[in-house]
Amino acid sequence: MRPYRVPVLMFHSVGVRHLEWPHAFLSEDLSLFERKIETLIRLGYQPIFHEELHRHLRAGAAIPDKAILLTFDDGFLDNWVVVFPFLKKKQIKFTIYVSQEFVDPADTCRPNLDDVWAGRHDSARLEHLGYLSWPEMRAMEASGFVDIQSHTSTHTWQFTGDTIIDYLHPGNLAAYPWMLWNRSPRNKPCWIRALSSAGARMTGLPVYENQRAMIARRHLEDPDLNLRLVDHVTSLGGAELFSQADARARLDAWVQGYRHREHERGRMETEAEYSSRMTYELRGNKSAIESALGKQVHYLCWPGGAYRESLLKLAEESGYRATTVKQGYNARGDDPRRVHRISSGNPSGEKRFPWKYPLFTLRYYLDRFHGKPWAVALDRLYRLTAAGV
Repeated sequence: MRPYRVPVLMFHSVGVRHLEWPHAFLSEDLSLFERKIETLIRLGYQPIFHEELHRHLRAGAAIPDKAILLTFDDGFLDNWVVVFPFLKKKQIKFTIYVSQEFVDPADTCRPNLDDVWAGRHDSARLEHLGYLSWPEMRAMEASGFVDIQSHTSTHTWQFTGDTIIDYLHPGNLAAYPWMLWNRSPRNKPCWIRALSSAGARMTGLPVYENQRAMIARRHLEDPDLNLRLVDHVTSLGGAELFSQADARARLDAWVQGYRHREHERGRMETEAEYSSRMTYELRGNKSAIESALGKQVHYLCWPGGAYRESLLKLAEESGYRATTVKQGYNARGDDPRRVHRISSGNPSGEKRFPWKYPLFTLRYYLDRFHGKPWAVALDRLYRLTAAGV
């Protein structure tokens, strides 16, 4: 008999509908989330934590017959305001992966649905947009229903070469919020509020080819080129320049001229610098969470699923028992150091089937994960249709 495959569901945010938030697509409607949880309960799933899954995969430790792991990436504030009260009421365990640079500096717990239900706060005045604070994480951990784990220290992107692909201006800043994060790491928890004001200061900065911060050596920009280019854009009208069809061509020509005349000081990060940065990403975040919450951190989620084989080894050397990897199975006998996840069917993703049927998508993903014939057949049909066969 084939061993039971433990599904690990990936969520991010619930109940946030702020149009000014560039990542609003990560948040699903609260009523939909409630129906998803009710569906899991009706199907008999019983949530567990990472440690329970690891012991089962490594040594065959007992787990519930239909165990499932619910995970939330990024440590958004709504995980405290909305998700925690709702799931605690249902006595459902879940895991949150956080990055220390995004932790809100608040020294108290902000109001959440528990306060609304107790008549202590007005639901219309609840704050949803932002990130968790350490006190809120401590309160959730103390309940026994929440496990805080690691999501690397920076959760950002970095330039990886000297090829310019765009120029920053107020109209596209929301597409590159990580440029603001990297310039002002201390302000990352409140970057959403700072986005509009930052546009004027950063207009004209070159956007180089880039990737997620973990998987490639970093290109260190030429600061003199940046300063001169921003001044040049200001002299041409600032943000108004980008309403002109030839703006990109004019700036490309200016950069080409600069590079021809000047000795550009941009360079690639050395292997030693990359190694030091990875140590901060993995060990630094682990240590920060352990210190703030008084617990051991043994599990890591790679932001955006971006990792390299060498990083899997470094994570193990850094004290992580397991990390999340690509889609696959989690059954006794599998490598316990690799945790495979599946989507929860966020309706704000692609507009094709099956995304626009989120509750059906959840059931479809779970049954496909378990190898149910109808879901496997439907998946093959969908892939053939998408490929135009």
